[in-house]
Parts: sequence; structure tokens; C-alpha cells
Amino acid sequence: MKIFIADDDALQRLTLRIALNQEKDMRVIGEDSDGLGILKKVRACIPDVALIDVDMPGLSGMDAIRTIRSALPQVKLLMLSNYSDDNLVQEALTTGADGYILKAVEHLELISILRAVYHGLKV
Repeated sequence: MKIFIADDDALQRLTLRIALNQEKDMRVIGEDSDGLGILKKVRACIPDVALIDVDMPGLSGMDAIRTIRSALPQVKLLMLSNYSDDNLVQEALTTGADGYILKAVEHLELISILRAVYHGLKV
């Protein structure tokens, strides 16, 4: 599974990249820290799943999801957030996200969620 990470926190991206690249069936193929650069990079690498932070400079995660969903409907999109807010979850799903994950998620749960979304489940 090819994964793209969009998060303005460099340590968060590094942690995710290390954790995900340890899985035999996962490989991080691209990253971005700015919402404006996401679409261009996602188009260039066409991931299976993109993890997108809700808060980023340039373009919000919600807008990035809306744009990617429109341009590349085959890419699975997961909103990544620190906020446990039902309104944000609903907005993300309405915008086109396939799921909403809190950054505090346990490693094994994140892996399970990524596999589930990759196989077409909503989380």
C-alpha cells in the first residue's frame, strides 16, 4: 500500500513514516507540510491512501480533501487530527474523507485502520 502523509509537523511526519515503513505491505511514497503543495505531489505519486492533517498552512486539510477527492477519486483519504470534535468528523466525511483519525491513535490501530480503508471500508 502506497501512503502519502500531509502534516505541517515534521516530527509527526517522521514518526508516521518510520512506523508505516516498518510494515511489509506499506510504504510512504510522499509527504508535504503545506496544504497548497499536496495536490501537485499527490498527483505525481498517486498514493493508495493519503493521511491529511486538518490544520495546515496554505490550504486546510478539509479543502485539500475536497480538491483531491474531485481530482483523484480513487485515492483513499483519511483526516488526521488532534481534535475530537463531532462537527469536524462530520465535516471531514461530508467533504470526502474516508475516515477521521485522532493523532493519539495507537500504532496497531492506525495500521488496522489504514488496511481497512485501503480495502474500501469507511472508518
